[in-house]
Amino acid sequence: RERGAELHLLDEDVSILAGAPESPFDVFGLHDSYDNLTLGSLGLFQRHNAALALGAAELFLDAPLDVHALRLALAEVTVAGRLEAVSHKPLCLLDGAHNLHGLTALMDSIEEILPRCRIIAVVSILEDKDARAMLSELAPRCDILFVTASSNPRALPPAALAEIVEELVEPPQRGPEVFVDEDPCSALRSAYKLASSNQVVLVTGSLYLVGDIKRGLGR
Repeated sequence: RERGAELHLLDEDVSILAGAPESPFDVFGLHDSYDNLTLGSLGLFQRHNAALALGAAELFLDAPLDVHALRLALAEVTVAGRLEAVSHKPLCLLDGAHNLHGLTALMDSIEEILPRCRIIAVVSILEDKDARAMLSELAPRCDILFVTASSNPRALPPAALAEIVEELVEPPQRGPEVFVDEDPCSALRSAYKLASSNQVVLVTGSLYLVGDIKRGLGR
């Protein structure tokens, strides 16, 4: 408003009609509506991001988009480090959610995509983040939690993360089994060994951790 900028809002000016996680979705844009869209990347929040990008493109062009070109482009979209699957037996997802908002969106997306799965998490969090809030969102969904430290010098010590998880569990609740491992790749190997068919291995909490794991996997 101070700069006289034109303001458009998701869910008001641009909206989404979405069904099941794997099904196509529709976007009602500023100039036209676009149906039967699919995304190459996982997660409800990625549909929201796609709708925002679509609206921005319409504003820039001041015209409707070519729906055929739009469908082709969205189907090819992948976002590294955002619900990125790096293995399938066990299923291992990398997501660089590094604050409470991002982690909440991640948990909502996993619940949408894999509603009955349990999680074995490998997590590192930087010292300037609200680790307690993030772990309070993550820990209740986990059977097992490996706390580790990314290569960033601002990463919280794994022992400090383990202590926070312990403090969050109030009897008679039973929290996740917690393992401390200073080495992210070692933690991931241990998570792989423990994962059963109904569990997903999730690497999260820090983009630096995701980078460390991807380098360890040779990606």
